[in-house]
This record gives sequence, structure tokens and C-alpha cells, in this order.
Amino acid sequence: MRRIKLPARDMSLWVAVLLSIAAGISVMIAFYQLYMPVKVLAPRGDIKAGSVIGQSDIGYITVTRRDSHSMALSDPRQVIGKYAVEKLYTGEPILSQKLSSDQKEIMGISGSLAPDETYISLKPNEARWPNGLKAGDSVTVVGVIEGGKPQVIGEGIKVIGLTGPRIAAGQIDQLKNVVTGSESSITLAMRWSQVGPFFYGKILAREIWIMPEHPAREPGGKL
Repeated sequence: MRRIKLPARDMSLWVAVLLSIAAGISVMIAFYQLYMPVKVLAPRGDIKAGSVIGQSDIGYITVTRRDSHSMALSDPRQVIGKYAVEKLYTGEPILSQKLSSDQKEIMGISGSLAPDETYISLKPNEARWPNGLKAGDSVTVVGVIEGGKPQVIGEGIKVIGLTGPRIAAGQIDQLKNVVTGSESSITLAMRWSQVGPFFYGKILAREIWIMPEHPAREPGGKL
């Protein structure tokens, strides 16, 4: 059988055509992958910060892969039951960084307060406290007025936050070991009825001591 031999020029032309077709297909595939529609989750209506997200709160929207955020979520199990860290707007993709499973993370220190409580933070230049205190401890706040006379200006107050160096409770020797670093602070929760007496006593006192209470101590006990 006689073979048909194409001229070298024709062979080059066919190779060029095939390469062009292959390049075109590659461009089309890349274009499709870039602009391919994908479904991601978004709120059906605005969701307030701190709200728990339910199944009826979310739905799907379609965006191109190019416009899809790397943190956009598509699995409802990753969203339902979570808290919104910030306000989520209708039709905007829900991002993982805007959700949390921890209510305290959303509410901050306020999440540790009772409805009738507020909180204040104090630095070592405002008060002294033993290094062994920890969050959850109950304390009495004593103001030392002129003449060295101590006066209780708050009791049954709860410690809800501490920053700075601490030592073990067994090493505490009353107020000999006190927090002195400028980077330290203590945050106390108190009832609103305690706020006035506390700040009034703080104004009159030349020193403020925060003293640990025994768990069984009754309010109003003698110093």
C-alpha cells in the first residue's frame, strides 16, 4: 500500500493547528474553573452580633469561584448553632472568622456578669492585692483613710479577671507579696448598689487593699 506523504510545510501547519486547539481548550478550562459558579451560605436576613444562628436564618447564594472568599462556608453544620461575632448582612457570604462557638468570646467580660452587676478594672497604682488571687475568688475591698484607719468600701465582690505575674496561693503572706508590675490589672464584678460606696471610699482613701475572703465568710464580718 502506498503511503501518502505530506509536505513538511503541511505537516507544520497541522501541528500548529493542533497546538492552537489544545491551547484554546486549556484557556477555556482555566476560564471555567475561574468563573465556575459555586454555592455558599449567606443570611436570609440581617443577623445581629451575638445571635445564635438557626437553620431558618441561612440559605445559599451563587457566586463565581473567582469571587468566592477562601473562608466562605458551604456546609450548614459549620454555621447552625454558632454565634455571630459581628453583624451578618443579608446576601453576603458567611465567613468562618465571623462565627464562634464560645458565648464568652462574643460577650467578653460582660458575659461573666449577673444582670444587676457591672465591672471595674484597677491597676497597681490604684490598689494592692495578693499575687495568689484568681478569677472566681471573692474579696473585700478596704480603703485606708488618713490616719491609717481601714474602712470596708466593698465586700462579697467577685474577681473576674487578672493580668500580670502570679504566685501560688500557698506563698502568700498577707500583703507582703503584692502585685507591683505596671502591666498588671485586676477586674472586679460588683452590684450596682456597691458602685457608689466603692468610688466614694476610693476618693477618700490614700490606699486601696483588695483582701481575699474565706468562702464561708458572712458579709459584715469584722476585719
